[in-house]
Amino acid sequence: MKKIGIVTWYDRGFNYGTALQAYSTQTYLENIGYTCELINYKPDKKNKKKKIKETLKKMYLMIFKHKVYKKWKKMKIWIKNNIHESELITDYEKLRESAKKYDAFICGSDQIWNNAKNIIDPFNYLQFVDKEKRIAYAPSIARDYIANEVKEKFTEYVQEIKYLSVREEKGAELIKECTGREAKVVIDPTFLINKDIWKKSLLITDKIIDQPYIFVYFLSKNEKNYVEVEKIAKDQNLKIVTTPMIYDNNKLAIEADCTDFLNLIKNAKYIATDSFHGVAFSIILEKDFVVFKRFKDNFKQTQNSRIYNILEKLNLNSRLVTNENRITNILERNIDYNAIKEKLNIIVEDSKNYLITALENVSKNK
Repeated sequence: MKKIGIVTWYDRGFNYGTALQAYSTQTYLENIGYTCELINYKPDKKNKKKKIKETLKKMYLMIFKHKVYKKWKKMKIWIKNNIHESELITDYEKLRESAKKYDAFICGSDQIWNNAKNIIDPFNYLQFVDKEKRIAYAPSIARDYIANEVKEKFTEYVQEIKYLSVREEKGAELIKECTGREAKVVIDPTFLINKDIWKKSLLITDKIIDQPYIFVYFLSKNEKNYVEVEKIAKDQNLKIVTTPMIYDNNKLAIEADCTDFLNLIKNAKYIATDSFHGVAFSIILEKDFVVFKRFKDNFKQTQNSRIYNILEKLNLNSRLVTNENRITNILERNIDYNAIKEKLNIIVEDSKNYLITALENVSKNK
């Protein structure tokens, strides 16, 4: 049985989408006959300043944001129980040595290529791995540009990935501009697992909330959006259910792990979100949803293209809240999930074929 190393974020900030996309890649590969490990490379474990900063952050949450702290603890347990990690590696040379025991490596998905703060991490581009073993599956650049500070290294690293794909059309355009290469656009790995598998593998059956509710999953602090949701909830006599974010003081927020998160989506009457994975799981679980813009479109570091891309692919642009398309109007229109599934199945099968072919070619060339 071939062993695959996966390089992606999975415990970064204990974000639901981050953890679940990693779980999806792992689960899909195991379902088609591979063994997998998420590469647990944390060079910062040696950094005393960062360790102190992390300890202070934890203390702050324990004292002032207790619900967030409880959520983080639950997520840590969920990751330990559901994500197959490698041993902890803190040294780059040890990382290079450990790579020899894997038959192939996949980098992606999530925003591992966004190069935040104009810092490019060679780890996220598989620079520690033999070139013949490198596969990119759906990494997201997330932005509409490649910063000049990292463009040279970005071009060099991407050029050296033999099997190249990205999650968004805009990412493929940026790669073409930098390298001249065509990157395959593939679906986020959460879609590689169908609705039935998600239900069997993670979804608990008992409802967490007994009364009808709207599940609100916002990553940004936007009071205007929340007020709009409150109006809908009041008009339809729905409870508002959220999960605690760092900025959130909502006493009714539920300290959910990933299984709880999916349960809350599955059993909600509506979902309101500004998150890519909030949209993704609303679609996978065939829910009525509305999506808000998390960033202004003219903001240089906007990440809206990630959501625009999935809405465009599945003809769901009408679920986006705009000045002309208010939340009330959106929720009056039903989503034809039979039509959505037809489109989605074609994209998913195409993405699976890319990944399977890449893995088979790596095996042949070993």
